[in-house]
Amino acid sequence: MGELSNLKGIGPKSEKCLIEVGIRTEQQLREVGAIRAFIKLKEECSTAPSLNFLYALARMFHPFLNLAGDMAKLGWFALTGNQTS
Repeated sequence: MGELSNLKGIGPKSEKCLIEVGIRTEQQLREVGAIRAFIKLKEECSTAPSLNFLYALARMFHPFLNLAGDMAKLGWFALTGNQTS
């Protein structure tokens, strides 16, 4: 196990995915941020991340984060790739 899997909410599989996309340290993860890290994982990782992984990343750094409000600014489409009807 590396540095990332010592963080609450990041297990060995999540750490492997983060390393795959070039995020190897807590500092790098903090610099990228939860939402950008999730998008990077979605675009570049061989294993697609779930929205639960995004929630874990967001809560790790911002326990009282209004995630729904932040998503509204960015747009769910950017994160899920789904089109609304």
